[in-house]
Amino acid sequence: MNEATRISTVTPARNTAIDVMRYGLAFVVVLLHSLPVGKDDYPTWVPLISILCRVSVPFFFITSGYFLRQASQVNAAAILKPVQRLVPIYLFWMLVYFIFLHFVPVRQWSFRPGDLISGGAAFHLWFLPALCAALVLVSGCIGLAGMRATGAVCLLLAVLGLCLGSYHEVLGMPGSAQRGGLLISPLFVYLGVLTRLRNWSLGRWAIPAILLSYLLLGLEEWLIYRLSAAPLFVSHDFTIATYLVGITCFLGVRQWPGSKILDRAVWFGRLSLSVYAGHVLFLWMLAPIIGKDTLGQVAVLAILCFALSTLLSLVLMRIPALRRVVS
Repeated sequence: MNEATRISTVTPARNTAIDVMRYGLAFVVVLLHSLPVGKDDYPTWVPLISILCRVSVPFFFITSGYFLRQASQVNAAAILKPVQRLVPIYLFWMLVYFIFLHFVPVRQWSFRPGDLISGGAAFHLWFLPALCAALVLVSGCIGLAGMRATGAVCLLLAVLGLCLGSYHEVLGMPGSAQRGGLLISPLFVYLGVLTRLRNWSLGRWAIPAILLSYLLLGLEEWLIYRLSAAPLFVSHDFTIATYLVGITCFLGVRQWPGSKILDRAVWFGRLSLSVYAGHVLFLWMLAPIIGKDTLGQVAVLAILCFALSTLLSLVLMRIPALRRVVS
């Protein structure tokens, strides 16, 4: 086997900063979903905050790739491990949202084929099948064809996803733009694997690199806005610079020195997935009451939803039969 594959069989030790950041970025997701998007008009601070929040999902994908246990050769058990881990979690939360919407019909549930991988009414659950598919693809491709070929496949998928999504109007493509999470996510996972293989580090340049990546993200969003002649300046789920933001933030967090504060807070990292999955339940219930028209309302809504989804996660964690599907 080649050197890259040999090194990739070693799973790095847990990193307290990464685990704590996962919980912190779960709040960033809640904040993102609390913003008043989907309107004909909104204040300038809405897309600006949205751009700042775009680090969360890339960070989660890259982290999963970084800790991916890669077999030294094609191994069905290793490749299918993400399926065994993530599919039950996805089905559990789909069931939770189905039951919730049955009794509290704030949204219309549907069972179209696409909903099986997009989350349906629980739109944010797309993350789980996308992550599962990305881990299977990257792990299988590395075992079959090696790192370089896997990188080429992930890059091609990312380009296709960007063309169908953020750059859809810029390129004048027919139809409507797509989120493209299934196409976008493999390259994030691959970057996580590559970080482990090459032991990338930003050192003292971490903060400048993060700031530069965000500057490029804002510039790219502005260019898309101008070139597409869009009526509003918006923040897209994924762009080219999103990869830079994700990897620079991950590398910056990875090199944080350990501390007693991080050691005490590391346990909350276990709650990040269930907080991500469950917060929309509270968002649906509280948004009509609190509102989301002002920055203060958005802040209160996000904090309350985050706190309640954390409490829900703690309750579910105390049920032995559910621990496997909530953390």
